[in-house]
Amino acid sequence: MDINVGQVVFLLSNKEARVFPALVTEQIDKKTMVGREKHYVVKLPNKEMSEVPLSKIDAKVFKSIESARDEMVSRATSQINRILEKANINVDQINLEI
Repeated sequence: MDINVGQVVFLLSNKEARVFPALVTEQIDKKTMVGREKHYVVKLPNKEMSEVPLSKIDAKVFKSIESARDEMVSRATSQINRILEKANINVDQINLEI
């Protein structure tokens, strides 16, 4: 993902249903014998206004709140579909026992 210093990104936590903004404060370009890498540092909206390497945060990064919303809706829809599929399998089992 190509993001810019000074840009606000939205982080969708992989651990809980939470989205939080982060300010990109640093871009680190690394060139090695095997290729190039880009790393970012972001400022988090906590009391300390911590600056953390983006790679250390267990979250999916989005450039807009709308993109984060779309991902959340997609995740919720997938979960609902799994629940309903299990219920449908249980219906089939009930019908077989009658």
